[in-house]
Amino acid sequence: MNPGKLGLAPSGRTVPTRTPSQIRKHGIGVPEEIVLAVGAQNVVRTGNRVFVRPPDESALAAMLRVAETRGLTLASDQIDYRLPLGALRLDLGRFEGIARLSEHSLFVEVEAGVRLERLETMLGAHQLTLGRLHPRALRRTVGAAIARNVLVRRGIAYGDLDDLCFSIRCLLANGTPLETRAVPRSAAGPEVDRAFVGARGRLGIITRAILRVARITEHRPTLAYVFT
Repeated sequence: MNPGKLGLAPSGRTVPTRTPSQIRKHGIGVPEEIVLAVGAQNVVRTGNRVFVRPPDESALAAMLRVAETRGLTLASDQIDYRLPLGALRLDLGRFEGIARLSEHSLFVEVEAGVRLERLETMLGAHQLTLGRLHPRALRRTVGAAIARNVLVRRGIAYGDLDDLCFSIRCLLANGTPLETRAVPRSAAGPEVDRAFVGARGRLGIITRAILRVARITEHRPTLAYVFT
């Protein structure tokens, strides 16, 4: 409804059509620009698959810019749709930092490569929790759970049934960063991050998120009598 105002308008650039021979070539090798951006030690070949592990967000942005220029397709755990043969596989295993944790405001800022099982264990040491999550979410990374829209509480014991994402930081297909703020929506305008929750990687790669957490309440044993 606001074309060109939210940073999501099409660039007008046409992606060149790749022939099967080009796809096979990309499946074997990685462009030198990507190797220079992420470091040769972060490019791992397993059989006919190539995995690239960017060490930080700037390296990932450079990789995305090269991929868009060359018409390469990237695959990651945030993407859940059919990919062409020879797609370059993106591994966000280096994005596993936890930047902030507020026990007062009840939020945690975490990078997209952190697995939810590890995050829940860390929160438990502070008597905090994400709440009751779907088992499929616990086995995923934070970025994949948000992109697939499975990071939702399954019970109201810790407040509500809404998704747990306050805000996100991501990189668009051309490497441009986009960040939303964890503030009341009446003060921030449209919820741009809602375009990425459940988008399955179609608009960009999520690199960081702020999630709501809850305190683990102390349960008291209760004995109830029913008189008839």
